[in-house]
Amino acid sequence: MGKSLLVTATSSGAGKTLLIKTLLAYCQCHHPNLRVDTLQLGPGPFLDLAQTWQDYSRAVKSTDLLFVEGLGGLGTPVTPELIMADLARDWSLPIILMATVNFDTVCQLVAHARLAQSCQAKLHGIVLNCPQAYALDNCPIDLIPGLTYAPVLGVLPYVSSLFRDVSYLANLAANLTIEPILNLQLTNTSRG
Repeated sequence: MGKSLLVTATSSGAGKTLLIKTLLAYCQCHHPNLRVDTLQLGPGPFLDLAQTWQDYSRAVKSTDLLFVEGLGGLGTPVTPELIMADLARDWSLPIILMATVNFDTVCQLVAHARLAQSCQAKLHGIVLNCPQAYALDNCPIDLIPGLTYAPVLGVLPYVSSLFRDVSYLANLAANLTIEPILNLQLTNTSRG
């Protein structure tokens, strides 16, 4: 049975899908013997938890590493009684939180991190999506780990759809603190 990571975000359009494609490309280029796949939760507004659990269980059993793309953010309801952070806790999914760099990034990250903490979900790290080069100048990245109790694993720059080939995306991922994200024990999970 493989490992899994939940990729979620502070807002719609923050780059969950881009991050997952980047991580997949990295694995394809740097760990080609690793069986890696994705599972997208949804569509909403609510999940059929029994069916979603079956889909998740089947996918995680057939891979070494499964990236689960969350439904919205950690506070998004997945049933009338549960939110995404509850699902992460109940399914023991370590969380990678994606955020777009803008004027309220730190606020959004702190709120999501504290929500994860209150739900006893494990926030493994934060990745920032920087669609505009100047945006980083207005974001105090150095404050984020102390306020969220989670490391900033890196920053993804703006990626045009023209540059979304595997090698380009793998190079982007190489700029992230990637091995801790994947939490790989290659001697135990690699084939070949």
